[in-house]
Amino acid sequence: MAMRTVFGCAHCSARGWLLWIALLLLPIGSAETAPARIRDNGIGDIIARADEAAVAEFNRHDAHALAARYWDDAIDISPSGIVHGRPEIERRFAEVFKTADPKDFVESFDQENFSGNQGWLVGHWSDTRLASDGSRHPANGYVAVVLEKRTGEWKVRLHVITLAP
Repeated sequence: MAMRTVFGCAHCSARGWLLWIALLLLPIGSAETAPARIRDNGIGDIIARADEAAVAEFNRHDAHALAARYWDDAIDISPSGIVHGRPEIERRFAEVFKTADPKDFVESFDQENFSGNQGWLVGHWSDTRLASDGSRHPANGYVAVVLEKRTGEWKVRLHVITLAP
């Protein structure tokens, strides 16, 4: 029987990836308590400032600055595939900027949850991109981010982005 592939990875079944992501999020806790917890410990302000800076970097097409927000061992999953590590993530951003020339990028997080040195955010994004004929068109999708705090600094451990049809 042929194995179903996810994100272009022949070794990863859809069920396996969903289970893996669910296991990553399991110890973090429920989303219902997130807003109070974020306000109480100041993480919300830190994340809001970091996201504002990241959106500005994306709109400037600064692949290097964006990649610096990821841990060296981070994973980025997008419609174009899976990349591992900061250098590959930077190359992916640079390629997106070169080929799609995204403009007016915005994102909004609908759910946030932090506990200890881990956190996750789920939301949506939009921008405008170049089509193959050179015209601009709107694009949007969903985003999920797993953050991890190491040595006193919050960075991205896992970033998943979808492109809506």
